[in-house]
Amino acid sequence: MYLKLYGRYMHFGVYIQLLCAKIDMGYIISGILIDNLPEAENLKRFNTKIESSDFSINSTQKLCPKNLTIGFKNNSTFILLDDIYYKNISEEVTLTPLESDLHQIFPNAGFLIIVMNELSDIYGYSFVNKGEKLRTKCVTKGQQFLDFGELNPLEQKLQKEIIEYLDKNPELKEKIDEHTKSMSSLEAAKFHLVFRDKLYSRNNLKNSYEYLGGSLDSYIIEKLFKSITKCEFDGLENTEALVFNKTKVQFGKESLGAFVKTAFDELNMKSA
Repeated sequence: MYLKLYGRYMHFGVYIQLLCAKIDMGYIISGILIDNLPEAENLKRFNTKIESSDFSINSTQKLCPKNLTIGFKNNSTFILLDDIYYKNISEEVTLTPLESDLHQIFPNAGFLIIVMNELSDIYGYSFVNKGEKLRTKCVTKGQQFLDFGELNPLEQKLQKEIIEYLDKNPELKEKIDEHTKSMSSLEAAKFHLVFRDKLYSRNNLKNSYEYLGGSLDSYIIEKLFKSITKCEFDGLENTEALVFNKTKVQFGKESLGAFVKTAFDELNMKSA
């Protein structure tokens, strides 16, 4: 399934990389947000030495950088890299190599892996808490690439609204029930949200929470971002961070642990 998804992603990934090269056209974010700082005791096992010539301390300029960038903000950790999402996310319940690596580095934390481009309608996220994958979703230009996990509270509220609407329209409800009768309750709930999009579009109504259009995921990403970092998107800009001479990470063969440890040690040393 993961390899299949990876193959399905190749065109999508190239598209994201092209967008990252056009940062001036709109806000682009590609990275990981962790709701805690690394624990010094846990970092001791990541003892691979990274030479000082392989990194520099700089202020963040882009939230979709070509080079691996790691910093800390308001008791949270951020890891930015332009291709960190699309190659390392799947619909499987088991954690991907990237998600597993992050759980090893931050075993007691929750983390959010995101890619977002507001102008080009690309929104993707994977939210993991203490090793449990809760929700993974990705849409681009109205096309869904990934959809894993139970509905979050806002999605549940929107689905409830559709159920109430169908209860008031029995003929339509009968058709929808017939269409979803072979689905699981979760699959049916997600279908209701897709139907909600069509219903709003058919009646020319403004839909601020499109399940396939990206506005719903944009809202969720923004809320989770603020919850973890305690700041807005632009609040992460001009934050001191370690920028490594590394543009790709082969998860499964490499770990982010040594990079997180180096960033934590170097930035703590500078502020001491």
